[in-house]
Amino acid sequence: MKITPPPDLETIVRKRMHAIGCDDAGEVVRDALLRLQRQEEQKQKEARLRQAIQEADDDFAHGRFITLKNDKEMKDFFNSLKQAG
Repeated sequence: MKITPPPDLETIVRKRMHAIGCDDAGEVVRDALLRLQRQEEQKQKEARLRQAIQEADDDFAHGRFITLKNDKEMKDFFNSLKQAG
């Protein structure tokens, strides 16, 4: 695939090539696309985390929680989760 960027983007690519001592524009573009992909994946993870936090807040507000009073209750609780699979 061949891509011809507009002049302003070509300037950015050339500046980046110079900054990292690279003579391959494709490498700069590939790096930028990989960074963009990682950034999008991070945003998706953050959105899932925000959703999970909101669900936990809702559960707490509606009394959907348990209270573990000591280490034994905590161990028993987590063991029951392990057994449930």
